[in-house]
Amino acid sequence: MSLITIQRDSSDYDRKSRELLRSIRDRRKVLLASAVAVDKWIQKNFEAEGRNHKNPKYHWKELSEVTIEMRRARLGGRGSGNEKILKDRGNLKRNWQISANNNHGIVKSKVNYSSLHENGGTVSFRGKRVKVPQRKIFPDKKQLNEIINPVFELYANQLARNFNE
Repeated sequence: MSLITIQRDSSDYDRKSRELLRSIRDRRKVLLASAVAVDKWIQKNFEAEGRNHKNPKYHWKELSEVTIEMRRARLGGRGSGNEKILKDRGNLKRNWQISANNNHGIVKSKVNYSSLHENGGTVSFRGKRVKVPQRKIFPDKKQLNEIINPVFELYANQLARNFNE
């Protein structure tokens, strides 16, 4: 009777398995890449004045004549008169912070009034209550998934390639 014993040197496999597990546990890179992708979408949404939303109910409402006049009248008539929605001075569009931890990718406005535009609401202006319409800056849940899923797929494919090398 003939016999052959087959044994694979598992040290390479064990090392790669440890690296794979470490990569899966450390999700900061993929979550940061996802946050960057969402920020790019937000910037495009500003450029498109809210028309980057696939769902028309989230398209931004046009500026009122009162808002345009207020912009023109500011600074003794030297105001911008800018008729672009949410882009009077550009602070809201410019001031975003991107970060990630091991559980979340984070895209956060550094402007305190961003939630007023995201959700809509009322403010007091010159003693009067003024309604601010909702102008969604962030993508809805369905579009968010369309933005970040390719990032996660790339990450998973890279992990698989690294494991098979």
